[in-house]
Amino acid sequence: MEKQHAPNHYDHVIESLSSIEYLHRACAHIQSGWIVKLSDMGLKLELARHAHSHMQQSARLDRQLIALSRYQQSQRMIPTSLVDTLRRIDDAHDANECLVQLYTVVIPKLGARYERLIESLHPLLDAGAAELLKAHLPTLREEIAWGVRMTTCLPGRRGLTPRVQDCMRAFNAADDGRRIAREQAIWQPLDRVPRAVRPDWMPRAIPGALRTVPMNGWTDPKGIGLAMHNQMHGEFTTMELMSRCAYEHPDMPAAFHLDMTRHAADEARHAGIFAELAARFDVSYGDHPVYTLTYDGYYEFEPACERGSRDELLWRITLRGTIDEGLALDDLAYQADSRSFLEQGEIADACRYILADETFHVQGALKWARHLCGNDEAAVVAAREGAKGFLDLRLNTRRREFEQNHADLVDAELRYRHAVAAAPRPVIPFSRALNVAARRLAGYTDNDLEQLRTWGYVDAR
Repeated sequence: MEKQHAPNHYDHVIESLSSIEYLHRACAHIQSGWIVKLSDMGLKLELARHAHSHMQQSARLDRQLIALSRYQQSQRMIPTSLVDTLRRIDDAHDANECLVQLYTVVIPKLGARYERLIESLHPLLDAGAAELLKAHLPTLREEIAWGVRMTTCLPGRRGLTPRVQDCMRAFNAADDGRRIAREQAIWQPLDRVPRAVRPDWMPRAIPGALRTVPMNGWTDPKGIGLAMHNQMHGEFTTMELMSRCAYEHPDMPAAFHLDMTRHAADEARHAGIFAELAARFDVSYGDHPVYTLTYDGYYEFEPACERGSRDELLWRITLRGTIDEGLALDDLAYQADSRSFLEQGEIADACRYILADETFHVQGALKWARHLCGNDEAAVVAAREGAKGFLDLRLNTRRREFEQNHADLVDAELRYRHAVAAAPRPVIPFSRALNVAARRLAGYTDNDLEQLRTWGYVDAR
């Protein structure tokens, strides 16, 4: 039987799509803010993937809504009660409370809204909306199923039942008619998280200590395992830092949040890649000391930058996205060539895949650094110089404090580093150098590259 066209169907579709788009955006916001606060490393990776998925669908639905409502004078509005409910979830006392409400109430309710709206859509008039919703529904169902499995295993799950019931009642409550503009419906950050959380059992490196490096990370199985383990530090911390950049600046353009959550999701996948490679050599993350410097040391820069400011955001993106990730463009190309030379094809292929992602990450970091500097290239270069100088001073200070407080460990470190330098290793016919082609592709200008050369970066011979 042909589906009947209900009165005010057009307005109903726009309102329903608006609430669904907002739920996706709010889920991404909550997930991005909580990633660094979780102690379970596997949960961090999944939330990063989910946050990007929600952000992507939010962007798709937003484009559809713009197309449908472009001739309407009124702005998009969201029920205030819905915003308040989601904000309370973000303000949960602990991670388990947040996760249970998000994955047993909010995301299943989002799935139910999908199914109701799909059922009501006209096959011709609403073909575009139907395509978007039906294409994403399997991904959403997969996230719902994962959430059921995850929350069932959470410690203290039963004690959270009252919270879940309150959340369910809030979602089922009658609409009280209050509305807030969509542009104001994503709340400002509720906290600051200057230190990345790790499981209590994981050994954490002492701030200022030299990183544990392998005697021979090229051909010795034990050394390769440690080398793969060390790659995971930066993948986790970058995932966490970019997630917080997204969460702490909800007023940045939607494209910024899409780039930040994509960056975080990619880093989560990279951590998984290196975890698989490390496992080939019987190494798991946490078997060696873990380092969180590239989150803890890059999170805030007082007194140079005010907490929560755009200057702070600029320095985070500049340091991690345009300096460190730029170095990754150089190192991954070198690693891929070297591992191929050593007939380690699996590691070489992993480096090539990750190199492709890192090019997009640097491209995004450069774009948003320029955005924050008003597209003034000289200001971007100056910001990079200032951020690097501040970080160098911070690292030198940490090292001096370590040397003063741990003289016995310093001696052991130096002896070990001398042994590493003297250890036999294969001769590799490549050297680390500026990967100018990849950097150009990512958007580095002549001025950017010249700045790197003044810092001692070397072009390929």
